[in-house]
Amino acid sequence: MNHKGTSQQQGFTIMEVVIVIALFAIILVALLSLFDWHQKIFILEQADVRATSSVRSTMNNMSKYVAQASNIENFHARLPAHLIALTTIVLW
Repeated sequence: MNHKGTSQQQGFTIMEVVIVIALFAIILVALLSLFDWHQKIFILEQADVRATSSVRSTMNNMSKYVAQASNIENFHARLPAHLIALTTIVLW
């Protein structure tokens, strides 16, 4: 056994370990909050895309109905006036 005054200890002190864990915890919380923010933005953008798609589909349907209505109007122009009241228009 060598009992000299100098000892070479290896390893970390408890304070160094606590500081490293605290730093990692701070970094982890920052990354998780960034991920949470990104997830909320993604959900909002998805809702916006769905709404835009729905409006586009509705506008396409309305365009078709307007085109059909102009065809029906042309058809009614050729009918006698007493038969126009007896016709039923069904749009699908």
